[in-house]
Amino acid sequence: LRSFLGHMRLAKRRVASERSKFSRVHPEVVVGGLAITIMGACAKELPPPGILPDDVSPRVEKIFPAPDSISPGFNGQVLIQFDEPVNIPNGIERLIFVSPMERYLSDKGFSELKLEPLGGWRDNVVYCFSIPEGISDLSRSRNRTENPINFCFSTGAPLVDTRVVGTITDAMTGLPQDEARVIFFAPGDTTPYGAIADEEGHFTARSLPPGEYQAFGFLDQNRNLILDRDIDPHDSVALLVDRDSVPRLEFGLVPPDTTPPRLLRVQVMDTTTVRLEFDDYLINPLSQDPEFFISNSETGMIV
Repeated sequence: LRSFLGHMRLAKRRVASERSKFSRVHPEVVVGGLAITIMGACAKELPPPGILPDDVSPRVEKIFPAPDSISPGFNGQVLIQFDEPVNIPNGIERLIFVSPMERYLSDKGFSELKLEPLGGWRDNVVYCFSIPEGISDLSRSRNRTENPINFCFSTGAPLVDTRVVGTITDAMTGLPQDEARVIFFAPGDTTPYGAIADEEGHFTARSLPPGEYQAFGFLDQNRNLILDRDIDPHDSVALLVDRDSVPRLEFGLVPPDTTPPRLLRVQVMDTTTVRLEFDDYLINPLSQDPEFFISNSETGMIV
């Protein structure tokens, strides 16, 4: 028994000695059966061996209802499914654009986004969605989608290949109006089809039912998705939408104004030129071919 206990004590001393040597050579020290890694101040975390860094943006794996499909009586949620977990911003429903222009509810999942209109789906209407770029994955790289996700589907109406394009600018400065909106109204139809301008002021409206429309370009000052003529700078134009042409519209937005311009002063520049100054901006004053008359103040005769 004494001999056996002696051998056990000797074996323990040898094991302790080997552990001490191992801890001086390797950064991992075994203490009480636990492996503790000694990290230096400048240590850099690396992915596990054999795993490459993720540098791929999230991709859309599924959209339901399918793009360009017709789903009569649809009453569920639109689903956008990604191929990996994603970080969908809070308030995404305020960032997306949908035609018809209504308020939409969002439901975010681990790798999906669900949408539905607050007042329910309209029958026989084409819905077009634009989900903005910038949705990121959960990797350390935070890869983001680089382009908007655009698609349309119908709740019964035929999908027609129509487009209306154009620009929206500030009529006074000529600068493009980012996020300005266009709303299209057809006689007898209350569906608010629409489009939204990008950072360069360009917009495209898709799949409008053929027919006559009154279109309004406006800045939605209070974010209520409708044109408030007493508040929102706006402009309007009439157009015809059909399958054979692509109307190009140009909106020059001006602030609401209920008073006509007043003549402030007249300045004679030379024998053939007179300068007229008004108290307000004039939008393309010669575009409607106005008539000017110059008369002799003594005789009343038109010169």
